[in-house]
Amino acid sequence: MNKHWNTLEVLRHARHDWLNRIQLIKGYIALNKVDRVREILDEIIADAHQESKLSNMNIPGFASLLLVYNWENHRIFLEYEVLDENFGKGLTVDDQFLTEWTKNFLDVLGTSVDEDAENYLSITIEPEDQGIRFFFDFRGRIIKEDLLMDYLREDSFIVQKIHACNEQELIIELFLQYATSV
Repeated sequence: MNKHWNTLEVLRHARHDWLNRIQLIKGYIALNKVDRVREILDEIIADAHQESKLSNMNIPGFASLLLVYNWENHRIFLEYEVLDENFGKGLTVDDQFLTEWTKNFLDVLGTSVDEDAENYLSITIEPEDQGIRFFFDFRGRIIKEDLLMDYLREDSFIVQKIHACNEQELIIELFLQYATSV
């Protein structure tokens, strides 16, 4: 997760993803499964819309981390959703802090899960009047719950609430106030 992506690597991965999607669409067209083609196109549009919302939030390091995370070999599949794109433009949180915290959290979470299980992390990003709320919702198999809880207790100033933590799920809530107006 410490890899620095250059332009060619980003383009190569993006092209690979698009080719996979196009081949999938072609396959369903060949099978005359038009309804499935429509579903895939709707998924592509929704993904592009989420990427756009995330990219426009003025947190480029965090956005980059989420956008390329699944391109690397991890024990966890990551999804994200930005709930509101109409928050105050020019407002931002400390991107460097958020990015580093998230990298560290993902490292600890990755170390804490069973590598043979299907592990999913959904990050919901909800801009509000005073800052941005983040929900990290993990589903999978946690085998080192103590390690994970120790990390979350260390950073209790950022972790607002732990909604659930057990062998199969972890749900935490963070809130970061806006740093400054641009």
